[in-house]
Amino acid sequence: PPAAQGLSPATWPPCSCWLGQWPCSSAPSCDGAGLSKALGSSFKGVLYGSHNSILSIMRFDTNNAGQTTIIKNAFSKTQIDRLGDRLKGGPHTESDLRLLDDYRRSFGEAYEAVVRTIRQRGQFPTGRLAKSTRSIVEKLRRESIRLSQMQDIAGCRVVIADVVEQEKVVASLKTDFPGASVIDRRDNPSYGYRAVHIIAMIFVKPIEIQVRSYLQHLWADVSEK
Repeated sequence: PPAAQGLSPATWPPCSCWLGQWPCSSAPSCDGAGLSKALGSSFKGVLYGSHNSILSIMRFDTNNAGQTTIIKNAFSKTQIDRLGDRLKGGPHTESDLRLLDDYRRSFGEAYEAVVRTIRQRGQFPTGRLAKSTRSIVEKLRRESIRLSQMQDIAGCRVVIADVVEQEKVVASLKTDFPGASVIDRRDNPSYGYRAVHIIAMIFVKPIEIQVRSYLQHLWADVSEK
């Protein structure tokens, strides 16, 4: 981390931030206040590297004895996209499947942070921590998308009563996750599928939040079967 190298905050790479001391000002999805809220006040860590090159978070956990452990989870976009190319082309090697599993697991903390925030709003999200290997491979083969660009590796779903309540929930989620992108699938539904998808960037990881009304969810559930 830059601090360990004796670098001053002014010389840190773009989109790096030391939580609680030097909030990042170059990207709204990476602001220290928002991350501190999602992580909790006990978290200390640093996001290191550009959003365009590194998918990483480095965190520092200090125990009661004052010993600090550095936990690093980093993947370059090139590494992940090359993995996606191999998965798309097949056959899959054991090492590729292990790397994919590690990548999928790396979304765990971000997913839990999103779910925790939604529950604090009084909603009860459902969903999956990580997309299955089969679903990832099928999407890579079906669409012109790189693995590092896939925004639904991890995600959850919120089902509410009606469209009026849906609008309120979407507005509250936009407040909870500043800088999140919103994809409204109600105006141009795909095969009748309607929902609002919110992509929140947490710990440099995109987490998809599907917000559906009860009737939208019923349609999606029936059509998927």
